[in-house]
Amino acid sequence: MAGCKRRQGSNELLVSAIHYVRKELTVENATMIEDRFVALETQLAFQEDMIQKLDDALAQQQKQILDIKVQLKYATSQIEAMEGQMPDQQPAEPPPPHY
Repeated sequence: MAGCKRRQGSNELLVSAIHYVRKELTVENATMIEDRFVALETQLAFQEDMIQKLDDALAQQQKQILDIKVQLKYATSQIEAMEGQMPDQQPAEPPPPHY
């Protein structure tokens, strides 16, 4: 029973709110609401476009990072190979005594 009374109260409140909105919704208010709605749609479209651009830039940067990692690994292996081919050289003179 209590749940039924609560629903009736909620329904009455909703109906009252709808009547209020209909009464207060003038042409001027409707135009203002429509203008705000259009502005929100415009902002949303801009944000969606910006998110797509950022996502594309992120994907491109990730690909560049992977390419750089491959190049670094190759350069490191080349340096290690060259170090193995170089003869061991002693310094021309010993370091000064303060070392």
